[in-house]
Amino acid sequence: MRNKMALVFTMLSSVCAGSPAVSRGYPQTEITNGLLDASVASDTGNPANFYRGQRFDWAGIVYSLRFKGHSYFGEWFDNFDPNFHDTVCGPAEEFTQIGYDDAEIGGGFLKIGVGVLRRSSDKPYSFRDPYEILDGGKWSVRSSKNSITYTQTLQSAFGSYVYEKTLELVENSPVMAIRHRLKNTGKKAIDTSVYCHNFFMLDNEPAGKNISLKFAFEPKGAELLLGAEKFVSLKGREFVYNKNFEDGDLALYKNFDGENKLENYDFRLENAKTGASVRITSDRPLMKVTFWSCKKTYCVEPFTRIVVEPNGTFEWTNFYEFYEK
Repeated sequence: MRNKMALVFTMLSSVCAGSPAVSRGYPQTEITNGLLDASVASDTGNPANFYRGQRFDWAGIVYSLRFKGHSYFGEWFDNFDPNFHDTVCGPAEEFTQIGYDDAEIGGGFLKIGVGVLRRSSDKPYSFRDPYEILDGGKWSVRSSKNSITYTQTLQSAFGSYVYEKTLELVENSPVMAIRHRLKNTGKKAIDTSVYCHNFFMLDNEPAGKNISLKFAFEPKGAELLLGAEKFVSLKGREFVYNKNFEDGDLALYKNFDGENKLENYDFRLENAKTGASVRITSDRPLMKVTFWSCKKTYCVEPFTRIVVEPNGTFEWTNFYEFYEK
């Protein structure tokens, strides 16, 4: 177990060093509502695009978002590899894999937002392992002045669906709404969950005493990993940093119980130094929540449960309200 955790530490710390927020020349679209300005990836279905990993949903990568001179997202990694599972900008979402345990070696399983992947070994599923994409479905993208919509259509023996995701900068409001619609067009129920990793970088402030995270409830029951208790303290409903992070520092509080309550899906991340702050809410109950941090990014990761029967549709929206503290 100790050797396994050391390997995880090495893999995570190698990418968590930080670099400027750029799109590296990949296709992008600028959207604005006059209060918020965002640069977003616009050619999601292109297999030669910015993000080609098999962990995160390919839709909705935000290279940068700006509000009143503050910045919120960017490249938090140092080594750029578009096929690596974590070479992505926030807010990045990941769906739980479907059918992996039942798949034979060489057979397929499903990751919504990515496609049908090939199971390559008898090992348990791990987002760190590369999986060949057998079928990425068909993608389309359309945009307006203040929004961009991505649609993935997939038909396969492992599951069929139409997945639509819209990033909207709400008119006359400092709010970004991420709207999702998942229609099950197959013969099997879709039973999964999704979380947003977020990868916040508030004015590029490193993780440390200037950053805090406030919960709407008193979080309990998480598993502490990567030496989390040395770096971060939970004081009632608030996370605070005990020290300023250095290169290689990591903290993970895994799976606080969200009690499947709508009112618990409510988080405030604040930078006391510059005032850059954001509130994250949803129109669906909170299943659970994880917190992960390295030096360059701090990630509240709320989960939503998704069950869609054949011919059914499931919709959910997450809201990001940007403000100055």
